[in-house]
Amino acid sequence: MTESAARDQELYISGKQEISSKKAKNAYLEELKNLKIELSMAETQEKREILNNKIETITSHMKERKYFSDSNDKKAQVNIKKRLDIAYKAIDEAGMKEMAKHLRTHILPDGAFGLRYTGNLAWDITIIK
Repeated sequence: MTESAARDQELYISGKQEISSKKAKNAYLEELKNLKIELSMAETQEKREILNNKIETITSHMKERKYFSDSNDKKAQVNIKKRLDIAYKAIDEAGMKEMAKHLRTHILPDGAFGLRYTGNLAWDITIIK
């Protein structure tokens, strides 16, 4: 199999897999989310250290790689950022200053014109029509 054919199928090349698609990136983000949940429930310092090392390994690996992004991603990120700023202000004005501060701190760019939640709180969202 040629190198380009292997990349097209998102197979490992030279022992490393580049994050070259949203599918691969999302798999890493899902793994990070699961590790952070597991970390929040870890009962021993040893387990927390192991999980923190795994999180750091994945995070640093993701920072070194480039993503293929959609041409509309940057525009979407700018629009989402504007809406988030409006939401933070509304939350703050509603008297939930700590919540607004937490969200500002933990909703960050993902390096590929997207945003992701980096905190370790579990969310339960109900949409009421």
